[in-house]
Amino acid sequence: MAKNVQFGDVSIGRPGIAIRKGIVPWPEVEAVNVREGYVSIKRAGKWMAAGGTPAKKIPNLYLFLHLADRFLGVRG
Repeated sequence: MAKNVQFGDVSIGRPGIAIRKGIVPWPEVEAVNVREGYVSIKRAGKWMAAGGTPAKKIPNLYLFLHLADRFLGVRG
């Protein structure tokens, strides 16, 4: 069974992005980006803060964003 990779308060894996409120499954994720200093997830056309943790507190932020892009099939 595959494990999620932890990035501070958020983690990423095959099921989706895990935040404090639960898991956002990949089929519901439209985009992942940094907006106004926070990692944000676009879900159902609306941006939501991923766990409310500032982007600067997420270890290996660029790796997290790269993995999210790969799961979404964005930017190869």
